[in-house]
Amino acid sequence: MLIGKVSKPHGVKGGIKVESFMDTPYAFSAIKEVEINATVYKIEKAQVGQPLILKLSGVDTVEAAEKLRNAQIFINKERAPQPPDGRYYVDDLIGCRVLLEGEVVGELTDILQYGSADIYCVSGAKNFMFPYVGEVIAKIDIASKEIVLNEREFDKVAVYED
Repeated sequence: MLIGKVSKPHGVKGGIKVESFMDTPYAFSAIKEVEINATVYKIEKAQVGQPLILKLSGVDTVEAAEKLRNAQIFINKERAPQPPDGRYYVDDLIGCRVLLEGEVVGELTDILQYGSADIYCVSGAKNFMFPYVGEVIAKIDIASKEIVLNEREFDKVAVYED
């Protein structure tokens, strides 16, 4: 499961700055190991903040950290910390059917995380996006792979592609 991306080295002892794809960077405190470029690394230290900095076992120089620049960071889903109630991993949401007024209007294909609200991108007969704000989502059912939208709130924020 994709949880982040190495942005660049930090310091001279092999630290790396990480762009977190987790709900909160504090989730990295509970993770014991990650996979980067098909290699499993134990996390020696997670310095949570802005930026998030990880120290990985076996990455002890700036040169070793530089080799990880821009690499994606994965974890084994079975070892992932359980998200709090009402929170979900992006990996679990991608591919969900999106329903409006009881009808499937598309499939969630991406979640953009740029600012104060995540932007959900949906592909269907009409492609559209909407911010996850307020009550725009009425229900998320991971087991059924469904996201049900609140029509009234959705209409206020939806943006359709031409």
